[in-house]
Amino acid sequence: MKSDVYAFGVVLLEVLCGRPAVDLRYEDDDDRSSLALWAQQCIKRGALDKIVDPSLMGQISSNSLELFGEIANKCIHSHPRGRPTMAEVVASLELVLASEQDHLNARECKDELILVYEFTPHGSLYDHLYTRKNDSLPWKKRLEIGIGVARGLHYLYSGIKQTIIHQNLNASAILLDENWEAKLVGFEYSTIVPTNISRTSPKNIVRCQVGYLDPECLESGILTVKSDVYSFGVILLELLCGRKPMIVSQDEDKVNLVRWFKTNLELDVMDQIVDPCLMDKIAPECLKEYVNIATNCVRDEGIERPTIEDVLGSLGSALQLQQNWEYSKKLCDEIDKNRDVGGMSFVSLGDSDNCSSNLAR
Repeated sequence: MKSDVYAFGVVLLEVLCGRPAVDLRYEDDDDRSSLALWAQQCIKRGALDKIVDPSLMGQISSNSLELFGEIANKCIHSHPRGRPTMAEVVASLELVLASEQDHLNARECKDELILVYEFTPHGSLYDHLYTRKNDSLPWKKRLEIGIGVARGLHYLYSGIKQTIIHQNLNASAILLDENWEAKLVGFEYSTIVPTNISRTSPKNIVRCQVGYLDPECLESGILTVKSDVYSFGVILLELLCGRKPMIVSQDEDKVNLVRWFKTNLELDVMDQIVDPCLMDKIAPECLKEYVNIATNCVRDEGIERPTIEDVLGSLGSALQLQQNWEYSKKLCDEIDKNRDVGGMSFVSLGDSDNCSSNLAR
């Protein structure tokens, strides 16, 4: 599979550079005749402008060109382990595409300041997690909602001229349209900072619901995009645990969801962490990846938290793991239903209990 990733990386370079994979004009110069080798050397020297097709200059933002080149360069890494998965490549390319398009929910109104939202018939994420318990969201849907929110945050940080820090991320600020796609709202307290700056001045007035507030921001008064990443991490925990950011204990004391999660994670009691309605419905590898993402997002220090681009790529990988597992499980169920077809038991051909693991291989 990683060989295909390499080949796709070469295709990306052909698109970016306007050159074939092997250029016969330079047949006496191996370094220049091979597009991959030539591009790698130029990118390593920071000379991306030397390889970009001139016809693209001015048509695409320099930031998008840089991201596109970075994706291609990762794909053609000399060692297969250094290459991303196709799911990660697709997620990264979607980010580039999003940054080049006007957002569907953003329009410029010079004389009026107004927020206009499209109709979202499925209500808020809060409704589905806490008030509609009989209509609980399946795990795959929760993953897709998380990915949708991450895409929205990426757009706020790099898809427009200024960086916008949401500052008020919570389950009620995530609405679900007719296709169950997540829509971010609640921009009343959002903060705009100049391009290439991802933090506010000290003592900025921070408005964030209890349980979602970045502890580092609370202490310093400095709001950063990593503050949003922390709040998003809390939302990821809500999706996994089905619990509110502040939990009321048996003693009627309020317990912070993040601290509760970290404590139970250290005790290795995943059955106490996962929402009961999701038990046995999450692929083990998907759960491992997801827990790692959420844990990194809610680290105490912002510098230790991932970028939203990294989060989006990891969530895409988690979704792929879940889809593969569900597909294998479905095949196993079909085999179990029909294993006595023709009077022959499929058990005689192999242990059907190990069906999922065999299919996975």
